[in-house]
Amino acid sequence: MNKKLLSSFVAAFILASTCFAQENLFNWNNGSVIPNTSYIKYNEPKQSRNSQSPIIAATDKILHTYTLSSKNGQYDCSIQLVCDRNVTEENKYYREFVITANNGSLIYRRSGWAGLTTTKWWSQNFSDNNYYRRIDLNNDSYALLFAGNQSDWEELFGEMIIVIISKNVATLVYDGPAKVISSTDFNQTPFSMDFITDATNLIDTETGLFDITPNKLAGRTKYRLYKDGDVLKIASWVNGNGPSLN
Repeated sequence: MNKKLLSSFVAAFILASTCFAQENLFNWNNGSVIPNTSYIKYNEPKQSRNSQSPIIAATDKILHTYTLSSKNGQYDCSIQLVCDRNVTEENKYYREFVITANNGSLIYRRSGWAGLTTTKWWSQNFSDNNYYRRIDLNNDSYALLFAGNQSDWEELFGEMIIVIISKNVATLVYDGPAKVISSTDFNQTPFSMDFITDATNLIDTETGLFDITPNKLAGRTKYRLYKDGDVLKIASWVNGNGPSLN
């Protein structure tokens, strides 16, 4: 192979190994949210009650209640974090979230497959007491991110649930595994979070714990969740540092 052809081959290989793909997590259609369903990996958990059940059962307790309002102040709702009665604040654990309008009517509810907790696994700060994260999209709409419980000694990643609230209508746009590969600063502008979804062969055989190293990440698909205008996007790449965000 001559030098010129070899150089072209190497350049093409580098370009192919560092390129990335990006797509919208959802799209807008006349004000309605249309999810990209390829990112909804988990079906409705079996333990989640249907919409006809009492919003809060007698055997449940509300761990926390939060009141939310759109940026323009026209749409208010409440989030209730629901857990079993024996769960305490120290556990930082809840089973499902329930979103209701001011009149008490149900907007949305969903359970976590293995329980839900604070976003400490995403921020990589174990003092993180945020039970969800909010990303404003426009004056009427915002995204709510809920974090699943996670174990560091099983080949099972924590769950990520993303719900878009637009004019008090809720739409699920992501429900699947996610483990961050670098700490996430939710106050950063623009917002972004890097994660992987495949836990295969990441357990250290000696310690039995996850071993997230550059060598283990090489050749593995990485994902970046980020805001672009009034939508959330996901970029994916294999090698390199991923796309740069302006």
